[in-house]
Amino acid sequence: MKKHSGYYRNLYDRDSGFFRPRFRDGSWLSPFDPVFTNEWPGSPGFVEGSAWHYLFFVNHDVPGLCRLMGDEQALIRKLDECFDRELYVLWNEPDMAYPYLYTYFKGEGWKTQKFVHKYMKKHFSTGPAGIPGNDDTGTISAWYVFSAMGLYPYCPGDNLYRLSSPLFEKVSISLHPEFYHGKKFTIQARNVSDMNIYIQSAWLNGKPYEKLYVRHEDIINGGTLVFDMADRPNKQLGRQ
Repeated sequence: MKKHSGYYRNLYDRDSGFFRPRFRDGSWLSPFDPVFTNEWPGSPGFVEGSAWHYLFFVNHDVPGLCRLMGDEQALIRKLDECFDRELYVLWNEPDMAYPYLYTYFKGEGWKTQKFVHKYMKKHFSTGPAGIPGNDDTGTISAWYVFSAMGLYPYCPGDNLYRLSSPLFEKVSISLHPEFYHGKKFTIQARNVSDMNIYIQSAWLNGKPYEKLYVRHEDIINGGTLVFDMADRPNKQLGRQ
């Protein structure tokens, strides 16, 4: 299984810088347009998307994707381009976690806070069209609920929740006593507002905290995560 999980490398075309459809004989699909999509069924070789939508969909191996693209900075530049060109599609499952990818790199996590807050405000409301696209049995709603609390499970099977910009001053997660040791995990965002979306400093159970993730164990054991929020990024956060 671990060997198979690395087969994505076989579909990466270094000349174009994208994962590209490939024939059985090893040749690439041509012509190739990484942006093209006709929504359904998607660009040739892709389902409901294009090469841009699937480029960062290697949640289980971020270091490997960095090496494949050249280095961390190459990946960050490509991710910046994705958001700058408005190519990110929140309601497409492969894309959903992409804003949280910035938290893997020191000094870049403020972009997660920026984009998560932007897309929560832009695409969700209490009106008839209050969620973007098809909720897909709660997938889009779950993205919003996690993001509004200020954390997100970036990679299925991983025990880390990546941190972003909470919407609320205080959120408490009640832990079922039959399954968890702790009683409650609380997230507090002091001074949070529509302008104050950036984490300046954080404390986990009273101790200074510089990481941009929390472990599953931190949550189920109970405790408190506190953010101080402001209207300017703190680019020093993000020690892994």
